[in-house]
Amino acid sequence: MRRILLALLIVAASANAAPRRRSAVVSPAAEATRAHIVAIVNNVLTAYEHADFQVAWKKMDDDPTAAINPLYMVIPVARASALTVKYENETRDPQLIVAALEQLEFAIDRHEQWGHSWVTASVVNMFDLAVHRMRGYDEMPPDIKNRIEILWQRALDMTRFEADVRLVWNMPVPPYDSSTRGDTQAEEFAWEASLLTAAAVFLPDHPNAKLWERKARQLAYDAITRPSDPPDLEGIKTITVTEEWALSNHDIDGNPYYTIATLQLLQEAELPYRMTGRDTPAEIDHNFFDLYRVYETYVARDANGDFVWNRRSDPGDPSLIPLAKAGNATFDFLLARQRATSGKLWSDAITTGVIPESDLYAAIQNHKVAWYYIVGLYWWYWPRVSSG
Repeated sequence: MRRILLALLIVAASANAAPRRRSAVVSPAAEATRAHIVAIVNNVLTAYEHADFQVAWKKMDDDPTAAINPLYMVIPVARASALTVKYENETRDPQLIVAALEQLEFAIDRHEQWGHSWVTASVVNMFDLAVHRMRGYDEMPPDIKNRIEILWQRALDMTRFEADVRLVWNMPVPPYDSSTRGDTQAEEFAWEASLLTAAAVFLPDHPNAKLWERKARQLAYDAITRPSDPPDLEGIKTITVTEEWALSNHDIDGNPYYTIATLQLLQEAELPYRMTGRDTPAEIDHNFFDLYRVYETYVARDANGDFVWNRRSDPGDPSLIPLAKAGNATFDFLLARQRATSGKLWSDAITTGVIPESDLYAAIQNHKVAWYYIVGLYWWYWPRVSSG
């Protein structure tokens, strides 16, 4: 499969450089926000501390090409990322990183079962960012540092392959207008861009790096496009939102959950640049803040003072998916406090022992709570590892 896909790949000439924005390191969020983030990831880790996901892994073994397989990998990748947050903010115990490595090694060992598929892209991006983060732990014993470097090389091999697959797939594909069918492609374009930015940033000397970044720029631009927007850099005109910025998914017009999820995926696409201090292509900002301003109108407070969505949506509330890039540190703090003090994950489910098939989707969604706070706040506010 890989050889066939790569044989189809024709390396084109690199494009002219696009305008870029300096990925400056901003002042950290309040320490109180940090404490709430740590509490949230600990809630996830603790809830599933004694969980056995053998049913999920058996389903992957039985159907190694199932479209849902990348979602199962959210569990080990989110747990590994959460363990790095715990390590950085609590005991600095190297065994936390050993446990994180075990989760990521398990995931990459199964890459053939979840790679080059729907949803693969953002999982690879998160995987790369977690290992990149570990590489900054200079205080690690030599054996653990060596294990991190071995995993990093495997991650780069995986990322290289997945990025080249995206060049063969050559998204976007028709129909280019997905704004009014109840299932926009905004989210898909954003998550595909996140993989390609990771490849371009972490493999800058690869012959296809400029092609990966060009495709990332194209898809990031295409993620939020109105009827009145010009075509993308390849001359393709996509439409993912209405002229009034309504982003619809699951047949819900102006779906708050998928509006903020798309924006956070674009923030995730920016993280490789931010975490390495590189300039960010301008396309990642395309219509980002305009859509966010509309999203703000979807946020209200209930009688208890909790943030809620004031319109029909997929399950959740605003404290589920924070967005530091929006630039409102006070709002970030309030959302993190709400989620942390509630002790809630996403949904009630069996969290110990063998997790039955009926509770696997809840397990995925509950682990996304940690994922969303690490991507949405923690790595944005603290993009570089601080010394212990």
